Amino acid sequence: MLKNSLKIETEIASGGEGKIFKLKGQKVYKEFHNINNKIQEKLDRIMLRNINLDSICTPVQLVEENGKTVGYTMNSIEGVNLKNYLFLVSMGKKNIKRSNLVEIATQIASSFNYLHSKRVLVGDVSDNNVLIDENLNIHLIDCDSFQVDKYLCEVGTDEFTPAEMMGKNFKTTPRILNSEYFSLGVLLFKILIPGRHPFTVTNGGSPIENIKSGSFAYPLANDYDFNTPLDKKLLSTWNEMPLYIKECFFKTFKTENRVSPKEWLEVLTKYKMDILENSYSNSIFSEDIVANSDVAISLDRRTGIGNAQNILNSNGTKIGVLEISTKAIKLLIRGSDKELKEFSYEDFGEKNGGFREGRLTNIGKLLDKNRNMNISALKKAIDYSIHEFLAKARELNVKNLYCVATAAIRGAQNRDEILRFLKNEYNLSCRVLSRDEESSLTTNAFKYTGKIHPNGVKVLENSTRKNYLFIDQGGGSTEIAILRGIDSSPIFSKSLNFGSTILLNTLTINSNLSTSLATAFEENLKTVKSKINNTLKKEVRDIPVHECISVGTAITSATGKSGNKKQHCTVMNYDTIEKSCFNAIKFLLEKYETVEELLVALKAEDESKCKNRVLDSALTKALGLPAFLEILKRFNLDKLVVSGTGLWYGTFYHHLEEELGMHQMDIAN
Repeated sequence: MLKNSLKIETEIASGGEGKIFKLKGQKVYKEFHNINNKIQEKLDRIMLRNINLDSICTPVQLVEENGKTVGYTMNSIEGVNLKNYLFLVSMGKKNIKRSNLVEIATQIASSFNYLHSKRVLVGDVSDNNVLIDENLNIHLIDCDSFQVDKYLCEVGTDEFTPAEMMGKNFKTTPRILNSEYFSLGVLLFKILIPGRHPFTVTNGGSPIENIKSGSFAYPLANDYDFNTPLDKKLLSTWNEMPLYIKECFFKTFKTENRVSPKEWLEVLTKYKMDILENSYSNSIFSEDIVANSDVAISLDRRTGIGNAQNILNSNGTKIGVLEISTKAIKLLIRGSDKELKEFSYEDFGEKNGGFREGRLTNIGKLLDKNRNMNISALKKAIDYSIHEFLAKARELNVKNLYCVATAAIRGAQNRDEILRFLKNEYNLSCRVLSRDEESSLTTNAFKYTGKIHPNGVKVLENSTRKNYLFIDQGGGSTEIAILRGIDSSPIFSKSLNFGSTILLNTLTINSNLSTSLATAFEENLKTVKSKINNTLKKEVRDIPVHECISVGTAITSATGKSGNKKQHCTVMNYDTIEKSCFNAIKFLLEKYETVEELLVALKAEDESKCKNRVLDSALTKALGLPAFLEILKRFNLDKLVVSGTGLWYGTFYHHLEEELGMHQMDIAN
């Protein structure tokens, strides 16, 4: 096309490379100040790629004058700069929903996926190089800078550049797909959390500095950058996004296995559908500013790993259970040989040849911000108890010792290394339970142990015609399950990423040391309410529940009784639990004004090794009981029954059934 054939109306932009003119009709014309052979060859190569997508403003026709290419025409786009648009969204100046943002992000991912299929890289990825029109359609601009074959994109935007490309000369350094995946991730993040750069922190360095140091501060599970506190409004918005979206950002910003445009298309399409089906909020930002409740020792692993069985004595006659939990290590042995008989606490007592003991280890606190557990610290925490418990099991003629681990090891990034350590150091095989396995085994305990108490008998009456709600709160998570009949598989189960230990972590992570303790407890309550409300959707709350059975240190302590035997089958009404929670908080607030004062006192109690851990008990109730109250409220329940027998008893009876070949028996009758 000759330049003199163009019907130029007005000049609409001017820059370092050239000028842009509006043409009559729906086209614009870009004319270069000085075009060389390299630019012309690159334009030819882009044209040969036959890029025909409305969202990508590539050259339509080259324009010549005096036998030389001087510019090109492209489609005219009416729209605003995406960076400015997202700023207006963040200020609440645009009347759109989260589903609209997801659709915008989906268009971006689709455009990148299309270009990559044509063997073209965007190169200079930036929200300044995207326009958005009134119909929320996006358009990539400045497309003559794309990287095509040997013709590089010679410019770049540092805030979208991965660490490995920082400081490179883009005139001589080609981009690769994996580096573009990082840049795409930044752009998508700024869309889903409008205008917010993923590497911007409230009191930290610049995004460029944080990219170089890898300081992506938004948490996944218990991975959290403790040195970079975040704006809580944005953090809670992050927390409310689906795990599958957060995992994609985490992979892109924290690993070399970055997410491709095709993968983004799949998860963003699912996200939009889930929003429209009310599975996730359609609000731009979280409606509640909550503390970080995703700092948890769980990776949401759906399957367990490892073998629980350890043969200690081939001529032995008993079964033992060794549980390595977030807060304690426990050993359980029944005195009688392998037979199915009515449960009795005395059978597990030393007078009758049994053994039951738990020792505080707090291995959940050994996880660092990268979810790795220091093996030396782990050995120090458990070594003495492991050796003593193994010796005790051999002494009591245990044949099969079943070892299980829960949230702390389940959530450890170096989980497999921990299992190898247990095997090499103690010749101990261990099963790391999945969340569903842990929930089922805990439920299994009450089926046997509830029948020894009148309250338990009442709960188990007509069990096939009742729906049971189980709440199991440990140090690392709170499990919720609904069963239609005591022997059935759950019709609903969910693991919330907080337990008593994790709530203490979030209490300190999301507060300054000088923060008043009252304020910190208020934030904890918001965390709990937000997570439970997001988990227990209306369709779940509408399931009729007849009985609630609860396990966990917070609820057993709230009974005011000493020892699991006395606590077992205690009925607790809502008001009693609420009063216990109130009294625990009141006790702590009367003694300590700030978070720092509390932490100092808690550390002193830990180091004292005293058995009467008054502070730890009060704190466990203050942090843990709000979850029980909120769950009861959501199901319109006014009471629950406490189980003094948890996972270790359930594991015992599971393997007893297994060894006796009785897994299918109806134990409720």
